[in-house]
Amino acid sequence: AGWMLRPSEFIAMCLGAAAGGALVGWLLGRSTIPGILLAGIAAALPYMRLKSMQQKRLKAISGQLPDALDILAGSLRSGFALLRAMQVVRTQMPPPVSEEFGRVVDEVQYGNTIDVALDNLVARTGSYDLELIVSAVQTQLKVGGNLAEVFDSIAGMIRERVQLLGELQAATAEGRMSATILLGMPFAMAGIIMLISPGYLNPLLSDVRGYLLIGVGAALMGIGALVIQKLVNIDV
Repeated sequence: AGWMLRPSEFIAMCLGAAAGGALVGWLLGRSTIPGILLAGIAAALPYMRLKSMQQKRLKAISGQLPDALDILAGSLRSGFALLRAMQVVRTQMPPPVSEEFGRVVDEVQYGNTIDVALDNLVARTGSYDLELIVSAVQTQLKVGGNLAEVFDSIAGMIRERVQLLGELQAATAEGRMSATILLGMPFAMAGIIMLISPGYLNPLLSDVRGYLLIGVGAALMGIGALVIQKLVNIDV
């Protein structure tokens, strides 16, 4: 995701968010149940943010890879070694792809073999496109071949995949909008009711049965969100 955090620091962030949510829930409801509910929600927020940034970064890397491959192919044709070509990508391309190739260069300079550094690149990003590129590089290093032509072929394939994915996302945009409306409607209706008739929803926050209904409703909304996500999220 590009966060410069240690795992322990991220865990501390989640625990801090949970403590804050518990305090806010207790102050609002003067009961442990709202505190527990808000603590769970608050603890999940950093993880949700992390996953969102991870997906955004991976999408950005996939979009930048064709241009990076063009630079690699051109550098190899100019007579540069592979590591020097990656250094050119590091200096010529914007983040995040420049950062990832730069880490490969740094690892090799600090003593890792290029095979290990490339394997670390794939493990770090989880990108299928990068895995394909690394496999091609490792094969070329073992058996030889024209790596520049391989890079050109992979760049063309990635561009076609990105274009197809954009068309699929446009086709499923209506479903994603419907999901947003359906998931946001209960909260919007609750806000409107509280404005029109203050106190109407107080039983939900002052009775165990109200908390039970809120929990069941949240669980059903979560299941619906997962189902809709599976329907509209298409990867190629």
